[in-house]
Amino acid sequence: MEVIFSAGVGELASRSISFLMDRYLKQKAAPTEEERLRSLERLLLRLRVVVEEADGRLITSQAMLHQLSILKKEMYRGYYTLDVFRYRAHGEDRAKDHQVNNFFAPSESNPAKRVCFCSGNNQGAAQAELLKQVLCSESAPGAVEDLAVLPIIGPGKTGKSTLIEHACHDERVRNHFSQILGLNGNDLEDASVETLRDGGRIKYQNRGMGGGRTLIIIELVFGIKESVWKKLYSAARSCIVSGSKIIIASRSDKIASFGTTQPLRLQLFTQEAYWYFFKVRTFGSTSVEDNPKLAAIAMDMATVMNGCFRGAIIISGLLKANFNLRFWSMALATLRNIHQSSILLYGDRLADTWDMTEQVYLRRVTKTSSECFVILSEYQTCSAETELEHPEMMSVQDLLFGSVRPRGDFKVHAWTSHLPPHYSYMFHCRIQRSRRMVTRNKRFQKSTS
Repeated sequence: MEVIFSAGVGELASRSISFLMDRYLKQKAAPTEEERLRSLERLLLRLRVVVEEADGRLITSQAMLHQLSILKKEMYRGYYTLDVFRYRAHGEDRAKDHQVNNFFAPSESNPAKRVCFCSGNNQGAAQAELLKQVLCSESAPGAVEDLAVLPIIGPGKTGKSTLIEHACHDERVRNHFSQILGLNGNDLEDASVETLRDGGRIKYQNRGMGGGRTLIIIELVFGIKESVWKKLYSAARSCIVSGSKIIIASRSDKIASFGTTQPLRLQLFTQEAYWYFFKVRTFGSTSVEDNPKLAAIAMDMATVMNGCFRGAIIISGLLKANFNLRFWSMALATLRNIHQSSILLYGDRLADTWDMTEQVYLRRVTKTSSECFVILSEYQTCSAETELEHPEMMSVQDLLFGSVRPRGDFKVHAWTSHLPPHYSYMFHCRIQRSRRMVTRNKRFQKSTS
């Protein structure tokens, strides 16, 4: 009954907000566009108060979370509509300016070719709290031999690992288990008792707590063969005590069948939610309305980054540290250049330039050298270790806009997570002549023709 009631309320809320927005867009009698924008803004402010109040309560009811996700979706859509109308004129005026060097010519990518991400119930705090409650609860009903399995499913870069790490650092979880063991795809080739004892990485251990229970975390890029899973599950049942649990995280929906409870699903941002996230991270407490030209540039950046979480984190950090029109214009031109280079090299198959599935080619803004930078790969490390080993490591801003000229292979500090355990994310880079990039492009075009 609660689910039906929640769904009904959510549908009514969605239709009411959609009706008001449609009424705003179609209204003919309003004296000015500015007054209509103010009316929509007041409506969205009331909705935002409700959403933020709900977020502060850490709701774990699935029905209420579903209702909240509907309200959030409409709020994101409303703010996106409001900002498009409010800042589009500034974007059109800025497009006529030519303050940035012609080397950074805007790409001619078609907005209609954007990847269409599904809308989702991506509420990190509530999902983290729900995960902690599941881990610390008694074995889920129907769990075989008291070994419960919780699947976490979602596309790449949606925060699966971050969600797990955040839960594992909670005191309730650490007091409930004597040991937390991490495994990845490379550890599962044998799928034996020895794999569980020796192949994994001990993320946490406290023999005096948790009654000997073990939490096993298996993180996969894609799926796992059913035969391998059965062997691993059987090995786990034979060597760990009752009340232990397994978390298995993957991009593949096939792991849902391995669970003894409903999977926790993470989804990518919608275009509207991504803009809201990027705007809040970039402007913070600074009034967006007082900086319309910067807001127009930020909207263009959000379009170029195409929903990329990593890109939003890195670029918002650069913009906050350099809050001026000239720098933001150069940053936008740089993003467009990176995106255009990636399209030339890899075609439309590379929807997310910063996904690191392919090498990323960059040119420094302040230099006209024939050299370019290649981001070969990304890895994560403990923040404390990064500071000890590389106290003066190059940042992304140094890489793109600085005067230091690195040689050969080098490392760049991309960003540091604000969530425990505060991992730092590093780029492994290399200096390369542009002619090599052109040669590779020709080979790529030849191979695809």
